[in-house]
Amino acid sequence: MSPVWPLEFMVTTLAFSYVMTWVFNRSGESMPLVMLLHTSVNNYFSVAWTDLFPHGTVENTTHAFLLASVLAAAVVLVVTRGRLGLAATPG
Repeated sequence: MSPVWPLEFMVTTLAFSYVMTWVFNRSGESMPLVMLLHTSVNNYFSVAWTDLFPHGTVENTTHAFLLASVLAAAVVLVVTRGRLGLAATPG
């Protein structure tokens, strides 16, 4: 295993947590919806990805999810101006 793998995993996890936080905030704090999102992503990369790209390696899958997570997190952060769908507090 490459020593870079834990760093890539941590960056992916952090980036995807921004997306899941946005879904949680925008869905009225629906934990089942966040769980469904997490399960869907896991199933996609473990089942559908291997069917779509049978010659792909584990490294390719890891890098694809890293790139997708970082891109999605960046979009969510820019569009929500860092609020992640949380309503502004009056005051």
